[in-house]
Amino acid sequence: LFKIYNVAVGGWNTERSTMVLHYDLLPEEMANPDIIINAHSTNEMHQNTIKEAQERNQSHWDAAFFMTQTFIRTVLKTKCMHRVDDEHHVDDDPPPLLLYFDDYLGNEQRGILNLTTASQSTYILAKYYGIGYVSYADVVRDIVFRNTREKIFRPEGWYDN
Repeated sequence: LFKIYNVAVGGWNTERSTMVLHYDLLPEEMANPDIIINAHSTNEMHQNTIKEAQERNQSHWDAAFFMTQTFIRTVLKTKCMHRVDDEHHVDDDPPPLLLYFDDYLGNEQRGILNLTTASQSTYILAKYYGIGYVSYADVVRDIVFRNTREKIFRPEGWYDN
């Protein structure tokens, strides 16, 4: 049937995963995956990712778009090259099926555009490249944030309406 390998690393964003694919750093038993699920949405919105974008004089939206597009293009080239006896060979296998999973609800940014920066760029690129995109966050955000007086999901000092 199939095997599932979880190569997730806590705190990584799409940029770091692109390097793993680009430099063929997956362990041998995980090489040439048939499906890749990118679920970095929370880390794309992390303050470290935002600071890295600022250090490169990029807006967060531009950085997220560039990171995501680079990852998609890397994945689309992945299956064309594979290792055999420490040599790279080209074959006609299709690239892996790429799926994006957005689970970032947000509560750090106080604006709708800031809150959805990474998911906007990913959605646009998913439509353009014809890859899968699922947003758990879009489904449940209204439910989670409906009660503006709750204390569990909002940070201290949040708006008291």
